[in-house]
Amino acid sequence: MKYLDSFKSTLPCNWLELATNSRKKNVNELITLKDSLAISYSGYESLILQYQIKPAVSQYSQHKDLLHSYYNSAPKELNKSLVNRRNNHGLLYCPYCGDPKKPDTLDHFIPKDDWPEFSIFPNNLVPQCRECTPIKGTKYFCDISNISNFFNNKLSLQK
Repeated sequence: MKYLDSFKSTLPCNWLELATNSRKKNVNELITLKDSLAISYSGYESLILQYQIKPAVSQYSQHKDLLHSYYNSAPKELNKSLVNRRNNHGLLYCPYCGDPKKPDTLDHFIPKDDWPEFSIFPNNLVPQCRECTPIKGTKYFCDISNISNFFNNKLSLQK
């Protein structure tokens, strides 16, 4: 993938605040996870730079539906940030395949099904073209070669 260092958000990002300040019915459950999610976010860069080590099993599996709901049915203010990241990234090519077309979807770099804590973390949401969406899917780490299929080397994503 093409170099995406300038695309990364600095910490602390406000997306978690946008989610916990919402009026969703389950917001109190998310608020109880807020501090631990912030810690997970602070370790994200280290996690992806260690692309030869499979990330540990998520401690948030039991909260998967909750965390996914803030991506799939994002509250109004968080949704604005998601739409902005998807549409106003300034990329003129897909960072996964390099095709010269503006990416129009977001990909969870580390799959949200396996690591739901990164469902709404902006640095885990990478614009991509629609053709790349079904290719990567949830194939983040290869247990045979012991390496991430798509890795981030000094925040330069590689394919």
